[in-house]
Amino acid sequence: MLEAAWADTQGGYQGDFLAHWNGPVAGCAPCGAELQWLKADLSAHAGALKFAFFHYPLHSDSSSQSSDTYLTGTNGLEGLLADNGVGIVFNGHAHHYERNFPQIPGKPLVSYVTGGGGDALGSVSTCSAFDAYAIGSNSSCRAPKPASAANVYHFLLVTVNGNQVTVTPTDSTGRTFDLQTYTFSGSGGSGDTSAPTAPGNLTAAAASPTRVNLGWTASTDNVGVTGYTITRNGATLTTTSGTATSFTDATAAPHTSYTYSVRATDAAGNLSPASNSATVTTPSGGSTFTFTPTDDAYVDQVSASTNFGAATRVVTDNSPVDDGLMKFTVATGGCAITSATLSLTVGSSSTDASAKGGDLHTTAGTNWSEGTVTWANAPAANAATIASLGAVTSGTTYTLVVTSAVTADGVVSFRLTSTSSDGARYFSKEGSSTQQPRLTVTCA
Repeated sequence: MLEAAWADTQGGYQGDFLAHWNGPVAGCAPCGAELQWLKADLSAHAGALKFAFFHYPLHSDSSSQSSDTYLTGTNGLEGLLADNGVGIVFNGHAHHYERNFPQIPGKPLVSYVTGGGGDALGSVSTCSAFDAYAIGSNSSCRAPKPASAANVYHFLLVTVNGNQVTVTPTDSTGRTFDLQTYTFSGSGGSGDTSAPTAPGNLTAAAASPTRVNLGWTASTDNVGVTGYTITRNGATLTTTSGTATSFTDATAAPHTSYTYSVRATDAAGNLSPASNSATVTTPSGGSTFTFTPTDDAYVDQVSASTNFGAATRVVTDNSPVDDGLMKFTVATGGCAITSATLSLTVGSSSTDASAKGGDLHTTAGTNWSEGTVTWANAPAANAATIASLGAVTSGTTYTLVVTSAVTADGVVSFRLTSTSSDGARYFSKEGSSTQQPRLTVTCA
């Protein structure tokens, strides 16, 4: 248990860093002493399971109690803990629940924020790449939105059984959620030996004679997946970082068959079994490009300050008023665009004959992000309606002609509105790797 709490009036995070976890400072005899003591103590217990507990969070998606950048990174306290076999860090300060992916390359150190012990709840303000699962007051990141505050107030039950550690968050109703089991190597060492599960449902589709779009179902891992290795015809094509479950192979040749597979890697370098194989043959000619969204979300007029960027759906409705947002980066290499279509797949909709699939508009600006957009800051829909859908059916894909909005390479942004009280929900890029929105562009 480490000292990491300092009065905000005395510098907050910086005060804690200067008083405890900085290195040697000229003219300051005690400076760096605690850091050196900790390093020596961790080294002296190389065979033990090790956990760190301290107040300020290494990583936090709270706008008011954000990440402690004085302690994060390979050269900070986080790096010292990771390099000396600490498996899990438990933090507080921010009043929500959050589990974070390992952030030190090659190390399985995960961190938790457990601040739902009874004080006024805070919200999950953003959805950062380091965030694996978070819930707060009426908000979430890569997790179901909590039904009530009772599902956010919580404690963590940590169970140690040999070299296995299970963390069971339990809310105030007794419901458990986001249960994780970590397996550490040896008789108490901190090396992670559990490989991720194999990626699933790999698909490959030719977007043009020289481009193949890949999509797959995410792997799972006890400390978190940090990237994927993609093979083409038995040879490594590329290695990605992060948790994205799609990739575009832009180095394909026309009229050529390719077989792809994907394997996941975790923070400790463990490699998963291979996914299923997916084979595709690129067309011999023509210039057609297919793009998936860089960002998609929906915004809600009633919850005007809430971000729904991690939702599995893009919603359009007029009761309550929900508008869908989608943004694409068109990159054809500068060809002359002759047509463009937007494909949307319905996840669910009303069966009422008066239901409406929505009216599509371009937006007044493109400078928005799915991680921060809300009704209050979303770009307005331009007046002109590009295309409209009447009643739509669940599981059906609809194609809208958007040629007037896509005339050259660059960023294009759409807003989907509705005048119907019976709206529709379309799959977002988080909702499906195969049924997400797709923009198809044809060139002369």
